[in-house]
Amino acid sequence: MEAVERGLVERVSVIGLGYVGLTFAACLASRGFKVVGVEVDEAKRRLVAEGLPPIYEEGLEPLLREAVREGRLRVTGDYVEAVRESAISFISVGTPSKSDGSV
Repeated sequence: MEAVERGLVERVSVIGLGYVGLTFAACLASRGFKVVGVEVDEAKRRLVAEGLPPIYEEGLEPLLREAVREGRLRVTGDYVEAVRESAISFISVGTPSKSDGSV
């Protein structure tokens, strides 16, 4: 977290707010990062913007609620905006599988 404390890496984008992406985004925000989450699903975006997780992960709801309330996590559907505003971008989207289950 020294990079955050020194202001070197402050803004991060997380593309995809499913189980991995939303949890990761909320954890980053709880450590002081300013996070913009990108989600294509409008219903998920609305929930997250209100501090309500669309998924269940133990401990996630209070982290998310605080991150949104404190302004350290916001959501958008605009990839370009998110990446331009960020020093680092993480992609956390589902990996498509073949009909036999392999990737």
